[in-house]
Amino acid sequence: MRADFKIIFLLLLTLLGGTLQAQLSRGKEVEQYLSWEAIEGAWGYELTIRQGDEEIFKTTVNESEISFSLLPGEYEIQIAVLNKFKKTVNTTGWRPLIIKEALQPVIREFSPGEAYLLPGEEITLEAVVFQALDESLFTLVPETGSGSESDLEEEVKLSIIQIDGERVELSFPSDSVEAGEYTLKIKNPSGLEDRNSETVLTLHPSMSPDVRSIDTVELFQYLDYDGVEIKGKNFHPDAEIRIFGQDRVINPYTAEWVNEELIRISFLTKDSPIGEYSLEVTNPSGESDTLKNDIYMAEAPEMVPVRRYPPRNNITFIAAYGPSMPGDSEVEDMDAMPLGFSLKVRHELANARFFSAPGLRPLGIELEIENAHMKQRDTDYVYSHLIMNFKLFYQLQLKKGWSIIPHFGTGTSFLWVNRDSLDGELLQGDIGFNLTLGVSAQKMWNSGFLIEFGIDFMPVYYPSAEFTLTQPWIGGGIRL
Repeated sequence: MRADFKIIFLLLLTLLGGTLQAQLSRGKEVEQYLSWEAIEGAWGYELTIRQGDEEIFKTTVNESEISFSLLPGEYEIQIAVLNKFKKTVNTTGWRPLIIKEALQPVIREFSPGEAYLLPGEEITLEAVVFQALDESLFTLVPETGSGSESDLEEEVKLSIIQIDGERVELSFPSDSVEAGEYTLKIKNPSGLEDRNSETVLTLHPSMSPDVRSIDTVELFQYLDYDGVEIKGKNFHPDAEIRIFGQDRVINPYTAEWVNEELIRISFLTKDSPIGEYSLEVTNPSGESDTLKNDIYMAEAPEMVPVRRYPPRNNITFIAAYGPSMPGDSEVEDMDAMPLGFSLKVRHELANARFFSAPGLRPLGIELEIENAHMKQRDTDYVYSHLIMNFKLFYQLQLKKGWSIIPHFGTGTSFLWVNRDSLDGELLQGDIGFNLTLGVSAQKMWNSGFLIEFGIDFMPVYYPSAEFTLTQPWIGGGIRL
């Protein structure tokens, strides 16, 4: 039978250098499966395994496959071809056989949590993995079922840069994967695998900005520029903007992302040197675009103090409704009545210090007139308060026209006690003062119209009695 070369070649391919991984552990022994291409005309095969000079295992099989169990270790194996008379006609000779114990890998963590897919770039991951091997297969598994138009299906194979103990460095080309969310998976040569489903890698598509223009190209020293518009394409909400030149960098103190084609910035030129400057917009992916030498810094006017542009004088009117909820009082058993109105008139102070501070708004003053009504339980006495307040407020600007407004103040209070109803017989009158502490939330539109709601806490003091009022309210108005 002329199969010497053929069987030796096939068996070498099967043994893969003589190393087998554990498939199943029975106690300390490891079950292995071995197969080879059948030899035409052969009655069967005789498989012998030895360790040193000691024969460990020997059997005869008719098929070209066999399962056996051995302890992990280093052995030698020989397969003989038997003819129909069960005589040996050829053997492979002794070949090394190494049986390794199967290792269960465990992915403890990996980073980073997000990356950008820049064309032609390699993305690197660092993972902490227990029992990772040089022969382990690492892949990124797409997170599916997110409701997108087409869920990703194919796993992405990663390259191992190095394994140092439990620390593994991996990489993959950004061109080999689509944007989306992925988890990390490892599969050892034994077939045992693990997947970290708690940590998610988010891959963002690349977004290269395209800066077209800036609406203010001539700047002067020592000036404050507010609302300068940058126009272009592909602006990310977290894009970074800088103006640079003449060995100086000007960083805006505010940057408002309007949309992907418009950003508004505010900045101070201070004592920047005279000359040409460039504008650079950089997206979080690291991609950037620059208008080179399109801006010119000119010498400051003779008035050296910094020019500022505080808001123009304005006035805001608000009408509000809200019942006053009685708290601790010298008059017992008070109940709120569903009547309570107030009129507020505000003016913002043009405070240059607060105006130039990033993210802050000027202080303001408020004049308020409000009334509140309560009834004493199990009596026919109605208590009416008319309160005139002077307040200071401070407006913290949020996004999309919203703001938070804390305020405090004091004022004069008038008290009437009537019988049966608000316009009933007047039994008593008194004059006192109050303290007010409150906070409100405001939404304003570009037209100047606004809605606002809040809550005020007011201790009111009269010579005859003391009251504590809590007033939730809601109203609307206009800023002129």
